[in-house]
Amino acid sequence: MGRYSSHSHRSRNNAIAAARTEGGRFGGKTRASDRVRSLAGKDRLGFLSGISAGGTPLCNYLPTLVRDGVAALPGAKLSDKDRQYLADRIKKVTSGLIKTAHVKAADGRIAHELNNNHDQIPATIMRKLVSPYEIKVIEKFLAAGKGVQIASMTAIGAPPLAEDQEAHRDSGVGPGKVVVVVVDINGEEVTTQFIRGSHRREHNRPKPEEMKFMKRVRSSRLLFDQHCHHRGARNPRSEWSYSRIFITFWAKADKLVHALINAEYQQQGQLSAEFKPIDAETIWKRK
Repeated sequence: MGRYSSHSHRSRNNAIAAARTEGGRFGGKTRASDRVRSLAGKDRLGFLSGISAGGTPLCNYLPTLVRDGVAALPGAKLSDKDRQYLADRIKKVTSGLIKTAHVKAADGRIAHELNNNHDQIPATIMRKLVSPYEIKVIEKFLAAGKGVQIASMTAIGAPPLAEDQEAHRDSGVGPGKVVVVVVDINGEEVTTQFIRGSHRREHNRPKPEEMKFMKRVRSSRLLFDQHCHHRGARNPRSEWSYSRIFITFWAKADKLVHALINAEYQQQGQLSAEFKPIDAETIWKRK
């Protein structure tokens, strides 16, 4: 479960076909190593050999994202005050004190939009969830020469004792089009599980023999391609779990992706009219 929930196979297939008509950058047969070489060849600003805000060499996780569809990021350096602010905001949103969109999936999980057009999380905290430097990496991965936008920012809640989700993709637009940063605000390991490399495969459901490779990535902050097969893990607690924030990015100029995803959400009745995508650069400059 990513932006809001998984979608029907039909809408995914239609979206994939439309995206391929436009010519996806990855394509079904493009090798991840080719993409890495392409990134390295265009690396004029040294992002691949630089150091992220968290101290991890970018060359460690950008090629990993290209190859596996998911990569661990350094843990968010949130203060106790930051964590309390985010926990309070999630509580206000889930209780309706802050009016935002929410969607309930068939398995009982609920995704709540954390921002609306008039009440948004401060930039000082946003920069800790995803640093401006990492935004540049996301721009590079998405080939977003005109910048990226936040398509949504949600807290996804798992009901008490919820079971593992079915493996799914969050949209049908293809690989390298939409990425998500997941942050556990308590600094605990994100329990979402992935089949590494599945973003480069064409089948919408993982094959039975692939399920044995469904594993978590051991970090409290992750970056993943929405086209990578994944699932929310079971919640062993006897209370709702709302500690994970999902921040979804797409290229600002990729209007085809915007149209395809919005069409999917409208078909599923899941399009939020209360929060419009906004430029990441605008958010990170906000005080």
